[in-house]
Order: sequence, then structure tokens, then C-alpha cells
Amino acid sequence: MNRTLMWVLLLIFVLTGCASGRVDAVDQVGIDSESDPEYVEGLDGRLELMADQLVDSLVNEGALFEDDALADYLQSITDQLFPDFKGTLRTRAIRSTEPNAFALPNGELFINTGMLARLNNEAELAFIVGHEGAHYTESHSRRSYRSATRTNIFINVAGASGYGLGGSIVGMTAFMRHSQGLESDADAFGFSRAGDAGYDVNGLGDWFLRLNREQKVGKSPGFFFVRTHPSLTRRSKTMNQLALSVPERGAEHADRFLRITKNARMAVLKGLTEAGKPDKLIHLLETEDRLDLFPRDARFYLAEAYRTRANTGDWLVAEQLYRELADATPPYAEALSKLGVMLIERGDIAAARPYFHRYLELRPEGPDRRWAEHYLERHPTEDQ
Repeated sequence: MNRTLMWVLLLIFVLTGCASGRVDAVDQVGIDSESDPEYVEGLDGRLELMADQLVDSLVNEGALFEDDALADYLQSITDQLFPDFKGTLRTRAIRSTEPNAFALPNGELFINTGMLARLNNEAELAFIVGHEGAHYTESHSRRSYRSATRTNIFINVAGASGYGLGGSIVGMTAFMRHSQGLESDADAFGFSRAGDAGYDVNGLGDWFLRLNREQKVGKSPGFFFVRTHPSLTRRSKTMNQLALSVPERGAEHADRFLRITKNARMAVLKGLTEAGKPDKLIHLLETEDRLDLFPRDARFYLAEAYRTRANTGDWLVAEQLYRELADATPPYAEALSKLGVMLIERGDIAAARPYFHRYLELRPEGPDRRWAEHYLERHPTEDQ
């Protein structure tokens, strides 16, 4: 399956429910078709085959975030929440800066690294896994698929019959309207599974509000988790109402979550930096006061965000963050070169020189080597 087809399939699965794995109904069929067991079995088989093909494509295209410790961790939480489906449900991480998660009708659950970066503890993660697992255990995908065939709605996968993405949008829109009730059911199911497993479910309302606040900052087409569900404020209220029935607080396991997901969450910060999304990164770390939930090096990406955004006062904040990293033990090499560049651009060449020298000592073959050497050659000391 080529890259274009793979991503069209992924869009179909993801856009049509968070992740409820809703896909296309390829045939125009009559209202009574579901009464035919053989026909239903054929639909379900086709749905599962498409899911298997999508998983193969995700693997082959390198979309998964390869981290053995993280993979084992996600699977252990899944098995804890769904002991009755152990060996059937499998959870893995996808490399993406966007907060999303989805389930496929073959029992494969996927969580974006971008979602992990928005979570504060294992209890929140357990809710996400429980929510997505419900889409499989409660047969949401099959119900949506059959509903589409009954109403003669179809999505043409990869435009094989000439309808292309236009036909896909029609089907996806219908599915999104249909999915609201199932998504609410999945929320309640995830809440229940997480609570029954001993997790603290009292903070889930706050998590939805965090996501709602971010939704208003630098919206992007990939924010599917928001677009395909009931409103985040409504879901927050629902979580708070459900929490009233849980008098005792469970466990958060924040330290374990932050330790094991560290690499994935840092990869998201790097991805947001490379994608040129400083507002989103500043909101994620600074506005929400979550910087301390990330390793020390997260300050470098925050500094980069302030330097890139360049609003009034941003450069002073960036310089302070760079200096903290440059003076740390051990120093963060890239902060040395970035600080040198800022000083050069400010006209303070003499102050920049020692930072470039220290960078070259630490990273003689680093990515900013030529940049540092260039400035040192152009601006030698007076005794050279």
C-alpha cells in the first residue's frame, strides 16, 4: 500500500471518530441487509481486513514511535484495564505532535505521542486507553459501519471508484454526527475502567479543560480529537459529575508515567519546534505551568519558541532560558550556540565569542559547528 493510500485510510479511521475506527461503507445496500448474517459477517470481515492493512502500513511507513519501554508500559496498562481481553487488545504509540488516539476494529489501539505530551500522569493515560478500548469491546466500529450501509452512506477508499476525498468527506461528516453518543459512552466506559483499576479519576474534568484551552491556541487541521467528539467543556462537566460517585481518590502514578514517557514527550517538543509552532509550545509548557513535568532540556525548546515568536519581551525570556542551560552542569551545548547567535545579532560580538568557543569544545562536530567557526573567523580577538 503506498503512502498516499495509507494516509487516506488513516484519515478515514481517525476523522470519523477519535479513534473509534469508523471507516467506509463501500456498497450501496438495502435497509434490511443487516438481517442477513452472512452479509453482516462479510462486512465485519472487510472492516477487519482494512484495519489489518492499515496497521501494516503504519508499521512499514515508520509511523510508530519505537521505544520498547514505552510499548511495554502501554500494553501493561491495557492488560490491567482489560484483563478479559488480554492478548486481543494491543496499544502502541504513533509519532505525531497532535493530541489524538484511536482504536481499530481488529483490537489495535494507538496513542499519539502528542497525546502523551498533554497528559500529566498515568491515571489520565488509563482513561484514554479505557476510552479507546471501549470502541473495540463495545463494537462501536462495527455498529457505525453497519449504520453507514443502512443509510446508503459510503466512503470511497483512496478514490478507487472516482469519488476521491470528496466522497470521503461526505461519509466522514455523517459518521461524526453519528459518533457523538458513542463517544460519550466511551468516556463513561473509560472512566469506569480506570476507576475500577484503582486510578484517580477525579482530575479528568481538569484534563478536558486543559485540552479545551489549547484548542484555542494555534488550531491545526490535525486536532481531530476535538473535532469529532462532544464539546470538551461538556465532557469535562460529565467527568466531574461521574467523579461525585467516587468518594475516595485513587492513584495517579505520575512519577512512573513521566519517567517512561520522557522520550516520547520530548520528541513532541522537538517536533513542534521544527514545525514552527511556538505559540502551541509556549502554551503547553509555560501557560499551563507544566514545564517541570518535562526534563531540564525542555527549556531549550521553550527558549526556541520564545526566540522564534519574537513578541515584545520574548527575546529576554529566551536569553534567560539559554543562559540557565549554558551555566548548568553539564551545559546544554545547543544553548551555547543559540546564545552566541543572539548576542551577535544584538551587536555584542565580544560577549558571544566565549559561547561559541565552549560550544565547539563540547560539540566539535555539532550541527552549529560551521556557524560558530564562521563567526570566530570573522571576529578574531585583538591579539590574533
